[in-house]
Amino acid sequence: MNILNYASCKVVTVILTLLYFADLSKAQIPDRLPQIIPPSPSAQQFQKYIDYPIGHFTGIPDINIPLYIIKEGDLTIPITLSYHASGTKPSDPNGFVGMGWTLNNGGRITRTIVGKADETNLVPVPFKSKYDLDIMTSDKRNILMDSWAQDNYDTEPDIFSYSFNNHSGKFVLGRDDNRTPLLLPYKPINISFHSGGLGPIIYDENGFKYEFVGTELADQGGVNTCWDVNKITSATDPNNYITFSSGSYLHEYTSNRTDYAIIDDIDDNDPIWKPCYGFDSEGYRMQKTQSEVLEHYGPDFGFNSTVNYTENVISKIKFRNGEIKFIPDASTGMLQRVEIYNKAGTILQTIEFEYSNRNLRYLLKQVGFYDADHHFINHYLFNYNRENGEVPGALSANTDYWGYYNGSMPTGNNAAGALMPAWTIQVNPASRGYVTLGQNGRKTDSTYMKMFVLNKITYPTGGYTTYDYECNKSIANFGNGNYFVGSDVGGLRVKTVTHYSAPGATPEVRNYEYMIPAMDFVPGNIEDYSYSIQGYFPEVNDPNYNYIASLDMPFRRRYIYSDPLFNICPHGSPVVYQQVAEYIGDGQQNAGKTVYSYDYSPAEKTTYESNGSTAYNEGSVIYKQYLKPFQDWTSGNLTGMTHYKNDNGNYSIVDEEDYDYTDILGDALSALKIDRYVEYASDSYNCGSLSANNLQTYDSYLGSRVNSAYNYGDYSITSGQHRLANKYTFKDGITTTINYQYDNPIHVQPTKETITTSKGDNIITVLKYPHDFAGSQPYTAMVNDQHKWTPIVEKLEYKNSTDNFLQSTKTDYSFWNSGHSTSTVTQQIYPQKVSTKKGAVSNDYVPRINYQGYDEKGNVRSVSKADGAPITYLWGYQKEYPIAQVTGADTSEVYYNNVEEKTDYPANYVMQDNARAHTGHYSARITNTDPAKEATYHSNTWLQIDQHNKSRKFRYSGWVYSDGPSIDLFLFMMKPGEQAYYSYVDNVSTNQTGHWVYLDKVFEVPADVVQLNLRVDNNGAANGGTNIWFDDLRICPADAQMTTYTYDPLVGTTSVTDAKGETLYYEYDSFQRLITIRDRYGNVKSHYEYNYAGH
Repeated sequence: MNILNYASCKVVTVILTLLYFADLSKAQIPDRLPQIIPPSPSAQQFQKYIDYPIGHFTGIPDINIPLYIIKEGDLTIPITLSYHASGTKPSDPNGFVGMGWTLNNGGRITRTIVGKADETNLVPVPFKSKYDLDIMTSDKRNILMDSWAQDNYDTEPDIFSYSFNNHSGKFVLGRDDNRTPLLLPYKPINISFHSGGLGPIIYDENGFKYEFVGTELADQGGVNTCWDVNKITSATDPNNYITFSSGSYLHEYTSNRTDYAIIDDIDDNDPIWKPCYGFDSEGYRMQKTQSEVLEHYGPDFGFNSTVNYTENVISKIKFRNGEIKFIPDASTGMLQRVEIYNKAGTILQTIEFEYSNRNLRYLLKQVGFYDADHHFINHYLFNYNRENGEVPGALSANTDYWGYYNGSMPTGNNAAGALMPAWTIQVNPASRGYVTLGQNGRKTDSTYMKMFVLNKITYPTGGYTTYDYECNKSIANFGNGNYFVGSDVGGLRVKTVTHYSAPGATPEVRNYEYMIPAMDFVPGNIEDYSYSIQGYFPEVNDPNYNYIASLDMPFRRRYIYSDPLFNICPHGSPVVYQQVAEYIGDGQQNAGKTVYSYDYSPAEKTTYESNGSTAYNEGSVIYKQYLKPFQDWTSGNLTGMTHYKNDNGNYSIVDEEDYDYTDILGDALSALKIDRYVEYASDSYNCGSLSANNLQTYDSYLGSRVNSAYNYGDYSITSGQHRLANKYTFKDGITTTINYQYDNPIHVQPTKETITTSKGDNIITVLKYPHDFAGSQPYTAMVNDQHKWTPIVEKLEYKNSTDNFLQSTKTDYSFWNSGHSTSTVTQQIYPQKVSTKKGAVSNDYVPRINYQGYDEKGNVRSVSKADGAPITYLWGYQKEYPIAQVTGADTSEVYYNNVEEKTDYPANYVMQDNARAHTGHYSARITNTDPAKEATYHSNTWLQIDQHNKSRKFRYSGWVYSDGPSIDLFLFMMKPGEQAYYSYVDNVSTNQTGHWVYLDKVFEVPADVVQLNLRVDNNGAANGGTNIWFDDLRICPADAQMTTYTYDPLVGTTSVTDAKGETLYYEYDSFQRLITIRDRYGNVKSHYEYNYAGH
């Protein structure tokens, strides 16, 4: 997933050039493999993290490099690099950032098309089950399935994979009118598709909205197999969103190589020898010689299709305070640099990527960070095993059973059957002997598998981490003696991770021992690589006597492939481990170890066999094998974690945690698998020229004589999830148990937690969510419109039973700022109050926290404890940062202007000036060349106060600077209905020049005043100057405590001014790192220097 994180996406155009050899060019050969269109190789790098997860269960280390974090309100998008150290395959793509690396930048959905794209083909309505087909006549069933098999209908769903913002999984589209996705596993997210098919929209359980965009193409030759995130919208502010743009690049890929052989033979019990009438000596027969039974042998270039991918590579991320540009190299297409800009378009940072190139295999060697002036700051360095080696192309035969590189072959890649494992095939009748296929042991070689695999990361600090890998180990003997228990098999696992905090430092070593291995399938059974069909010659035409013989002549055609016909690694890794020990040190010298345990559900294979007999000997039929649908989410979950200490070689338990899970099953989707295994001659043939070619799928003449031309079977894809049911903790002789219940299958959040203490007491916590209150607003809108499913609305605690109530907490939600939006989809819903109660469950709730208001972007404006003073917040920088916190004042009683935004003064009188500022980047300047007349600034904001018929003291203040004129700061006061310029006025003045002066005064505002306002006067040119500047104007009750802030967005806080007007300044270097803190006089309070080893 992690579906939204990632560099390359594509629209795929498939060019199937079926280059059949020799007599195959005359035949109508059925599709030998299912039509499955995967995402582009680059997109598959992303999907690998879903199909082949990292962690102890698979032995893959978690390797991530942070690049940047976008933080906008409640939106957080980390941009990172991740590396998958599973081993090198000739088919591995470069991706956008080098072999093995993936750029994570928001989210992605990929699709593997099974048969035809779901949106381009009809689903049979009503959908037929195996039972429905069984009860049909064979004629009707054959005609129906012949239509389906020719892709007039789509009987199997495509498989979608998604990853975005810590969510990942798969889904298939349902068969209802809305094609509602079925999530695998189920998660409380909502996935729908744009009208017009532009791409999916996802709401997560917290209400965040993710929009994905692909390119719409209508035909099967150009369909979407990947959608990148296009927009992410805040759960609290619909105007806070992050957008993603892409650039398109056309790439041509060759899919993995497959070698295959075709063998024709006959049934021992019924050899084909059917004479024509009157011409016995010229009768047709399939009495082939041993060399003739092999119809084809060699690479299957016809089905190693050329696939053109238009890959949408991330080019820009735009957010409220800036943007990030991703710039590829013009010649190689590899990511060259990332540029980070603020809102003004000023560059803040540059990240540059350097690669090594080995025969167009790109290895990421360095990620360098540069400041705003493009001065080098630091870098990450990467080293790999055997970097100077060579890895062949995708059509190489130099691979083991799992596709990993294993070095050179005894003969060339283009030799017939170079990829085929060595097999000896019995030919019928037995007198024909055997056909020998293949010469490739497909043996794993750890040296070559490790080639180009990351083995060292050097950090900006100069410290580094090294990785030592080993191959997975076999649990069985297979492969004609090439594999045995304990020998190397496909896929790497990390053996040792060694970390040095600095060059020469004492290393921290972690060594791994893998126990209880599991292999779903051992790839040594020829039945996994082959299947057969039956052929019939129904009519023979005798040209001499104009005679048509009605014949029943079956034969068998076997297809044998170099790779299994189904996924032999359904858990991702060829071997997974149900127990792994991590030693702090090595296996002999260590301080202790941690043993991790995982659950495992084996995958199974199956065939779909016809119900009836055929003319060919049933015992000789080889049916296609398939992977049964299985719930992979029931594997790889942590079931135990035990910490041991090492006392001179004796390990003793320090503490232990065990976990039980419960399966919550959801909806299911039926699919139908159809395999053609009987063929018929398409026309009548003359004696002596009848051949095994020109076969078609159905002949009405024989429709009643053969039970079925197809194998078929239905299967079910079931949604659901594996949820934690019990957690057991053992420490210091004390056992604690936590039981979790999930009573709502929609939001699937814990609804009840029971903690059993060592004394036997049960502390029961009942949790309620918006679904539990969905009968009333705003909870109806939270559930149905805004998809905010996870907030805990009520939490109740009991002891031993729900009859013994202890206490509870409830958060009441409400609609806010109803004028902002009238739609419940976008209307703001936030907490209104938090209440508690104790004693009896029937007691009333007592308010503890009250929220007085939120602004239109969802920021808290005022909050207070039930018996406490309000805490008020003012927000600036387009309401993205808190610029004031005031304790003891209502929102209507507080004013602050830091002049960072042009929002509160008439531009024709006052200029925003960045040449002189008290805090932040700007102050306001008033120029007055007339010595006899003042020039004024009048705030556009009038505070609406409520005195409750009592006078009250207010403090007004501001910072001012003059190059000559004197300055007045006025407090204007208005009574209700006042028509004059003001009702009351007060002021504070200064004639100091050449430095910033703090004007501050406390004034008792009369009881009848309802409005307050500030004015600043430039009293006229004097002392050779005409300008005054002002900054940080404030009003608040005199007994309130006001602290104000300024910021450099995307950098940090630049100043903090307390209630007394004392200011601390924060300075940053050109790489946005804090370097100095100064007081109001410029004295250094703290200073920081950043030194990196080797720089």
